[in-house]
Amino acid sequence: MKKQWIVKSCPLAGASYSNIWRLLSCNPLCQHPKYWLRLFYVMLLSSFTAPLRLIERLRFNRKVKQSKLQHDPIFILGHWRSGTAFMHYLFAQDTTKGLVTNIEVYAPHFFLAFPKFTRNLIEGSLPETRPMDEIKINADLPGEE
Repeated sequence: MKKQWIVKSCPLAGASYSNIWRLLSCNPLCQHPKYWLRLFYVMLLSSFTAPLRLIERLRFNRKVKQSKLQHDPIFILGHWRSGTAFMHYLFAQDTTKGLVTNIEVYAPHFFLAFPKFTRNLIEGSLPETRPMDEIKINADLPGEE
């Protein structure tokens, strides 16, 4: 099967319409026709998740804005393919620290309001391993923002 027909692995899936349109307007006419199916999938999933994003915003926006960090965050920065995923996985072994999981990375606008649905959506969309380095990946493992 040709790679352009694989729509599940598109990183924009579930993004808001405003983000998608902003990207398309910044890069006019750059979407090659062989990727129009992916664009259609992204727009369809964005339509499907729009009510979920709205519900989460209504339920949690005030609580999120009022929350305060108890400790300074730790950021892992690095050039891609330099070992940052390994560092994320290594830091995740420390249960006294929090981490950003793939659920939160791939569905940042509706994972709080719909945790079971989001888990099923992410688990169904992720491959068993990352294609670039064969590292195990699932919904609860660290995600790279």
